[in-house]
Amino acid sequence: MDNNGIFYTQKKFDEVWDRVAGKSNTDADTLKTLMGYEYTDYNIYKALAQKNTGALRMRFSEMANDELRHFKTLRARYFILTGKTYTPEKPQTVKASSIAEILRERYGIEQEAAAGYLKAAEETKLQDIAEIYRANAADEQKHMRIVTELLGNVL
Repeated sequence: MDNNGIFYTQKKFDEVWDRVAGKSNTDADTLKTLMGYEYTDYNIYKALAQKNTGALRMRFSEMANDELRHFKTLRARYFILTGKTYTPEKPQTVKASSIAEILRERYGIEQEAAAGYLKAAEETKLQDIAEIYRANAADEQKHMRIVTELLGNVL
């Protein structure tokens, strides 16, 4: 048996063992997790848009629309993969805080989201899902730039 065969067998064993031990998420699990994050982010940005005016409202609305689009795309792909629909639980409300603190928090969340999408793109074996993840990561990075711009305007 050549090294490739051994590697393949060991890799397969590790994947099955991780799944049995609950260490590995399936693509469906990953999609559900990401849908939950996107749905929460959509609701947060929508609430922030409603609480603000002018440029802040416009930019928060823009980000809310992006997050809703991400959610819908992930939900459609989840249905294609599983034949089931998924609706996340109702998200938390935005904590009453200064707009600067909210933006600071959102920057970190967007940064984590971008990194998470890139990691998920590397881990999936489904090319179409990897493309969705990479596109969403780019949007999350765009949100980091928007948050930085907004923060510069409110400080």
